Amino acid sequence: SIPSEKDLAYAAGYEGSRAERTMRERILKLEELGFIKTKNDGIREYAHILIVNPLRACVALKRKNQIPEEWWTAFVRRASEIGADLELLMPPAWLDGVTPDPFGDSAPAATQQTQAATS
Repeated sequence: SIPSEKDLAYAAGYEGSRAERTMRERILKLEELGFIKTKNDGIREYAHILIVNPLRACVALKRKNQIPEEWWTAFVRRASEIGADLELLMPPAWLDGVTPDPFGDSAPAATQQTQAATS
């Protein structure tokens, strides 16, 4: 919870007459990119801010082709160095905007094997 947008702006290092406006612009950009989610409360535009898993946000941006390939390569290398498993965050390609028949040929092999075993 954010008790005061003015205090948040100051805590984020913004001072002066444009502090709150600058902070709002940065929050809006982080929300547009998927790094945070916000909720308002009454007249306060930013009463609650949820920080999203940054790995998940980066994977989502990659899937939308909003990340340069050079940056993505460096990101994947660094994620590997710290032991992050990006594959857990990347659903199979058949999930990209497609809702396959769960009992059809487009289901992953493990699902097909499970179905065959239970039949």
